[in-house]
Amino acid sequence: MYLVRVKLREKKNSGCENAPVEILNELRNVKNVVLDNINFEEIHVNLEDFKESNYLIYENSKEIFEMSDRAFFVGGDESICFSIARAFSKILVDGLLVVFDAHTNCENVGWIKSLVENGFNGRDIILIGCRNIDNEEMEFIKKEGITVIKIEVLENDIGEVCDILMERIVNSKGFYVNFNLNVVDPAFAPGVCDIEPGGLNSNELFYFGRRLKLLKNFRGASFVGVNPKNDLNNMTIKFCARLMGEIINTK
Repeated sequence: MYLVRVKLREKKNSGCENAPVEILNELRNVKNVVLDNINFEEIHVNLEDFKESNYLIYENSKEIFEMSDRAFFVGGDESICFSIARAFSKILVDGLLVVFDAHTNCENVGWIKSLVENGFNGRDIILIGCRNIDNEEMEFIKKEGITVIKIEVLENDIGEVCDILMERIVNSKGFYVNFNLNVVDPAFAPGVCDIEPGGLNSNELFYFGRRLKLLKNFRGASFVGVNPKNDLNNMTIKFCARLMGEIINTK
């Protein structure tokens, strides 16, 4: 098992580069989490050269997915997501990508849209917890066959939604999960990029994480979107560390 930190962030999200170190430091304080069998790594990037950084993230992530049956990445903002997801798709063709995010990232500069335009099958993408979606995004989502589970659907019966999700995922070759902490209501995670009112509560995201990690074809996860500069009393850092602990813990 690998746990990899990547400090890449866009200029508008200054402060996110500090999230990986702070989250991993807090992870060591989470009770009942065994870290002895985890390989800790870092993909070193140049914040001034996005093209080079994304190439390094892609190549290193691909190697890590080849070497390990489960890989976890903790980043700054979502700028690491495209290259990691692309690397996953190269190692596991037709694998599923499950994304917890307040936004669809299907706008013109969104990483999900770029991923699909670079060959990832939209029918292998599941977006969960999205809100505030515009018409242009919905047109792209329908055209590419992307599955979207909006926040209002989750509010009706989260257990049933999770059951249906698990039924679909369990029959796939494998799946990878991207957790953007902005999927959670800001009351529980204020220190994020691109804050969006509404969202899951902390227990609901833990619920999804605990169930998904039990599937044998689970290949790992990314944790992104945390900005310590925007945090309040380290609430989001601690929340992300606990979520990571729940998911990577093999006890």
